[in-house]
Amino acid sequence: NIQKPTSRGAGMSMDVASAPGDEEELRRRGFNSGGGGMGLVAPKDTLEPSSSSNVVGEVPPRVSTSVYVCLRPFRLPRPLAAVPAMKHVPHFFADVGFGHYLVYLRDDESASTKRVDFGPVGGEVGLRRKQGEVRVRDLDAQGADDVLSLPTVSFVGRAQMGMDDMVALAEAEKSKRVHYELLRSDCRHFVNDVCGQTVGIRNAARHAVRARHAELTRRQMKNALGVHPAPTPADSPVLKFGWSATNVDNAA
Repeated sequence: NIQKPTSRGAGMSMDVASAPGDEEELRRRGFNSGGGGMGLVAPKDTLEPSSSSNVVGEVPPRVSTSVYVCLRPFRLPRPLAAVPAMKHVPHFFADVGFGHYLVYLRDDESASTKRVDFGPVGGEVGLRRKQGEVRVRDLDAQGADDVLSLPTVSFVGRAQMGMDDMVALAEAEKSKRVHYELLRSDCRHFVNDVCGQTVGIRNAARHAVRARHAELTRRQMKNALGVHPAPTPADSPVLKFGWSATNVDNAA
């Protein structure tokens, strides 16, 4: 099992359909050069092996689900995605906190993994108030291992709940989030609420931003050795302003 140490764009409507290859694109275009993430390490030895025995009086098996969060670049509308000059724009916005926040759930016994996110129907982000939807997608074993190993995916905690209960809780958020509305009821609010109810981390979106910040810092250090192109400086006032302006904690 993977045991590892996850806002919205501005200036244009980004109502685009989610593609089935999001994880593949994250691995291919995101920070995937190795290195540790910013999240906490999930202690493997704290879990007891599950048992299928139904002996009367026996302690029931412990059921748990590991919870991860991620901030990844939003997907450009197809006309803009074809413009070479726009290639790095989504990554810059993600660096300053404008991107798509997601939750990954992994069953600690079976290692089955699901991706759960919230957004406007048929898209990821938009500037106008729209009908919202909670999306749940199963990941294959290899894809899940690859994604959860990325340094920009952060482990936030372990819920003493089964996968089905976790998914049901996440989908129940739809009753509270009938509409998607940027800065008021968006993917960050969804991530914070789901993680708050399951593992007690009510500012989980900040974990995702910190993981990306840590990877920026690591790449910046490697750049000094000529290993990578220079990223946006991790201590840049632009980044700090962006993180503050996006209110990733949604404290209010």
